[in-house]
Amino acid sequence: MMLHRLQEFWRLRDPYDYIRHHVENDERIDYLKLASRCKTVNMFNRLHIDLENVCSPLEIVEVRKLGPSKYPQITGRWLRHFRKWAPNLLEAPQGFKRRAISYPVMLYQDPAYDVGEKSLLVAFADDARRLMLPICVFLQYVDSRRWDVVVLKRSLRSHTRGLDRMPMDFHGVIDYVEAEVRPAQYRRVITLGTSGGGFAAIWAAVLMRASRGISICGCPPRRLHTFLKDRPAAPDIDLCYVFGSDQDRKAALSLQELFGGRLRPVPDIDDHVVLYHMLMRRQFGEFLNEMLA
Repeated sequence: MMLHRLQEFWRLRDPYDYIRHHVENDERIDYLKLASRCKTVNMFNRLHIDLENVCSPLEIVEVRKLGPSKYPQITGRWLRHFRKWAPNLLEAPQGFKRRAISYPVMLYQDPAYDVGEKSLLVAFADDARRLMLPICVFLQYVDSRRWDVVVLKRSLRSHTRGLDRMPMDFHGVIDYVEAEVRPAQYRRVITLGTSGGGFAAIWAAVLMRASRGISICGCPPRRLHTFLKDRPAAPDIDLCYVFGSDQDRKAALSLQELFGGRLRPVPDIDDHVVLYHMLMRRQFGEFLNEMLA
């Protein structure tokens, strides 16, 4: 009993654990309750980053609707960032609803539109458990009437070594996604991964026979030889390698040599986090439309 109370005490003190508990159970996230446990700026920052990496645009709007009379000033400053990142998010959010397949696998779907008329984007998050951008910001640039989005969060090791709390090889990850999400019901499937998720997106496109696989600043894993022996050919899949910096260009060339496909350089951005720079230049929406077209 004492151990249980101690665990509960620490769970209530830690916003991340609170979010995880509610996300796993598809429960509504109570922002005010979370904010009441934040005693420092760092705690608020951690809370907001965790929310950015889980919430749909609609859930961010729900926080705004509480009004500045209820939430602290630091929340208002956080919400103002969204006007810079996605100017229409707070007024016209995409209609995605969040559903946990498991904690590391999140489905974002607008239930008002028929699955059979939509496409599926399978997205592999990077080391920061986002897509170079907050998940809610990325989703705001995706048409929820035409797309469902599955986001996979990597384990502490690698996407290729399984998912958080789900030890399995990469074939097991793909089998799990196909069983739970049923990609075959969609018009087409595209995979996308950023940084540490880039290689996984390309390999997933091959294994799932997707229409397209997109690696954004991805690179081959260190123990590449362990994956080459069961690598299938991908002659009819559009594989795309996006890069900005010279280091990422070399990694893209390595992936192209392994799987084939095409290079997609991003002009005038000599940095690894290319999506953020495109976002700041108001180029991200056009780029993502190109990638999903």
